[in-house]
This record gives sequence, C-alpha cells and structure tokens, in this order.
Amino acid sequence: SVSTVVQSPSNSNNTACVTIGNSKIIVCTGDLIKQTVDAIVVCSTSMYLCNAIVSAAGQTIKDSYNQKSSANILEFETPAGDLPCKQIVFRPWIQDKNSLQNLKSSINKFITSVITHVLKHNFTTVAFPSIGCGQLDYDPKVIAEYLIGETYEQLKTSVHPQLIVSFVLMPEQKDVYNVFADQIDKIQLLKNTPINVFFNKQTVRITLTGSNDRELKECQNKIKRLAQSCSSNIHLTDMNDIGDWSQESIQKYYDYCLEMKVIPSLDIQKCIVDLVGPKDAVSEAEKYLLRLNTEILRSARIKVLSRGFVWSVEVLPGKWEQYSYKINEQIEDAKSKMASYIEFNNEKSERCRINFTSMNEEYKTRKRAVARKCIDSSLPTYWDVSTDNFKRVILLNSSNEYKDVMNKFNATMKGNYITIAKIERIQNKRWYKQYAAHRDEYSQRYTKPDER
Repeated sequence: SVSTVVQSPSNSNNTACVTIGNSKIIVCTGDLIKQTVDAIVVCSTSMYLCNAIVSAAGQTIKDSYNQKSSANILEFETPAGDLPCKQIVFRPWIQDKNSLQNLKSSINKFITSVITHVLKHNFTTVAFPSIGCGQLDYDPKVIAEYLIGETYEQLKTSVHPQLIVSFVLMPEQKDVYNVFADQIDKIQLLKNTPINVFFNKQTVRITLTGSNDRELKECQNKIKRLAQSCSSNIHLTDMNDIGDWSQESIQKYYDYCLEMKVIPSLDIQKCIVDLVGPKDAVSEAEKYLLRLNTEILRSARIKVLSRGFVWSVEVLPGKWEQYSYKINEQIEDAKSKMASYIEFNNEKSERCRINFTSMNEEYKTRKRAVARKCIDSSLPTYWDVSTDNFKRVILLNSSNEYKDVMNKFNATMKGNYITIAKIERIQNKRWYKQYAAHRDEYSQRYTKPDER
C-alpha cells in the first residue's frame, strides 16, 4: 500500500492518509463523538447519528437541535457542548436510493458545503462520518470514491493554509475501512501522476498562490527546473554560408522556427545562429537550418557552374581562398558586363574593390591578388567548386550524399563499429581524372561495369 500511516486521531485505531499540499485526508476507525477536532460533521437527515451526537453533547445542545429540527431547518451549527470538538456542523444529505444518477452530485454538495464553512471560519481540522454506509446500505466503494474524491478536489483547488479532513468509521466496519483505505491509495497514485497541460502560447504567465514565501520560492524553483529540463539552447558558430541567404530565405526560416515555438537569432556578420525552445523542436529547427542551407548553396552553386568560372583571392602567399557563391556571382556578373571594377562587402564586412585590369582586391591599404579560373566540366557536378587541385569537404549528415555513403558503408560494416565521427569527401582532380580514364576504358571493354 502506498498510503501513509500517521499518528492516529483521538480514539482511533487503523489510520491511512494522503497529503495534498499542506493538507491531509485521513481515514480512520474510531468514535466520531470523541474526536478532538475543530468541527465534527453530522448528517442532519440521519436520525440515528443525530440522536447519538446531541445526547452526548448535553441537554443545551439537544434543546437547540430539537428547536431547529422542529422548524425543519436542516443546515445549521451548534457549539460542542460536552464534546471535545469546538463546533458541531449539521448538514443534510438527501438521496433517493432508487435514483442513483444523482448520488455523486448530492455527495459533492454535502462535502462542498462543509469545507466552505470550515475554511470561512479558519478551522484546520474537521471529521466526517461515513454517510450511506450504515443502515442505508449503499455500496461502500461508490461512497468512498465520491466522498474522498470530492474532498481531494476541494483541497487541491481551494486556497487555504492547512486543513486536515478525517473520515471516521465505526471500529466494526472493517470492510468499509478497507474500501476507504483503497481509495486513499488511488488518490496517492493520482497525486503522483504528472499532469499534461496543453496551450498554444509561446509565453505563459503562471501565478503562484501559497501560505508562505518559502513554499512559493520552492514551487517557483521546481517550475524553473522543469522548464529547463524540457527546453534546449543551441549555439551554432562558423555558419559562414548564412551570408549567402536572401531576405526571403531568412524570413522562411524565421517562420518555420516560430511555427515550431523556437526563438531563432541569426547574426549574419558573426556567422552565429542561436536556437532556444523545446528540445525536440530545437533539434528539428537545427535540421531544417542545415537542409535549407544545403538547398541555398546548391542553388547558388548551380548559378556559379552555369557561368563556368570561379573567383578566388590569395589570402596568404600561395594560399588561395574561394569567394562565396553569392560574391562569386556578383564578381562574374560585373566581369561579363565589361566593368572596370566591382565593390562588395566580404564575409568580414570589409568594403572591398576588385580591379579587373590589375586583378587585385583592394581594401584600404591592403592589396591581394585575385584569380579567375574556368570550371572543369569533367568533374562530378556535386563537387564543391574550387580552384585547388585538392580539397577535403565534410558532408552534412542531413545531405543525401551522406545518407548514401552511410547506407553503402553499413551494407558490409554494420555492427562492426561504434560510431561515425564524420564523413569527408576527398576532391582530388588528378586522381579523379585517372579513375575516370580507367572507368571509361573498362566500360568499353566490358559490357557489365565492375569498379572493384
């Protein structure tokens, strides 16, 4: 059993309870008359229970009860008289056994009326009888479910410092006690089950209400830890290719991120991308970023290939660096129009000028040589455009080429390795042309290609 055993209330034996915040629901066996609580509850429509309570409370209370009863007043309170409690709360419970569809609503009304009253008077303890489980002979499982269930809902939703609610069963009602204790177990399991709250807002304001600052701070920290465990923050650097993005592409990516409830931040000049949001959504936004970037680069590369020339700048003696596809297209467009020079902003936001006569790139006092080379159409179309004879290119794991290589690799190596760190494409023009020559020779010699 997951119910908690606590110190028994006065004159009670078996006890089980569940905690809801600062409050508790207790089920015990004992004598309702002897409970030392702020208030005991009496069903004013139960003559047997009423007579037993008012007789024990003394003549003054009995006279008061008889006066109210004669006036057909069923909802009232009296002092405790000779009883150890502080107040006796009389409430009616009227239910037709032949009309069970109203049973739950009638019990809810009974519980709500009492709890509203005790909270209004700042009582912290109240004891109920097990209505319906005596001479009325209702199914104890149904009564326990409705009584404890409604009490749980009231304690969970109402704002109060503390309230301990006891259901006191007669010692001989062992079967009834077991049923009520089982219901306590069910409430305990329900209380420990996470609740999903769905909302369609990007920002949610949560208002916390509690009895003291310590508990509010503790709850606030729990919410923060939960939010942090469910969210993710990705910081991507060296995203140089986003400099080639058009405004339309940037807007397309922003729209996707906002739809996924992810907050994107793109620093074009520093080539940095930050993504903040739910873990799964951030992961999808990162994948979409790579896919979109691949599409943009492919489109830009096709434009460069169609022009047939690639431009590079000598960044160090003997070391050449290709311009981005976007800048390459701008330079080639100006060259084809017979312009004498072109000005542009490079990846470092430097305002540069290329003089086509001297074939130099000029920035302030710095001068660097530039080169224009024809693209070799015999090379594979999916290779990166480069002026170098040799180049290593890391494949994106979202690209079709990466997936194709992985599938072919796994065909013979699956289960024989732990992880793939990266896959690189080696672009070596000399080797490729030698391979292509042998491939073409074998293709002519043999009808079925075999590249082993």
